Amino acid sequence: MNKHLIKAELRITGDDIIPEMITDEMGITPTRTITKGDNIRRTSEKYDYSAWEYCFNEEEGYDLDAIEMKILLMFNDKKHIFNVLKSEYKNVSFTISFVVWISEGSLPGIFLSYNFIKFASDIYAEIDVDQYLNY
Repeated sequence: MNKHLIKAELRITGDDIIPEMITDEMGITPTRTITKGDNIRRTSEKYDYSAWEYCFNEEEGYDLDAIEMKILLMFNDKKHIFNVLKSEYKNVSFTISFVVWISEGSLPGIFLSYNFIKFASDIYAEIDVDQYLNY
């Protein structure tokens, strides 16, 4: 059975969030931030929202379990910060995204543990899973 290439991202978006404030509160350096009004790369368009994103490195695996655990280890003890952000900002949203590049000959397991589902529910996060063939 072939391993798949898997990555994950936790994204906080909103009209009026301040990414630098989220960085200070989380104590985590984001992979990327967007401030409303920033230029969108290679276009003349501007972002109409702000975002704070943390990406987990791509890794090989058979399912989401290992990368799911990394998310929990990094963010589970920061649930109160997500809840404060939810109460302070209008239109703030939290998304946990998984991207799986499917290797030939097998399909990945898409299993989310109780602890991960509880964490996502506790912070009111949406979960997005994208799959692509043959990396």
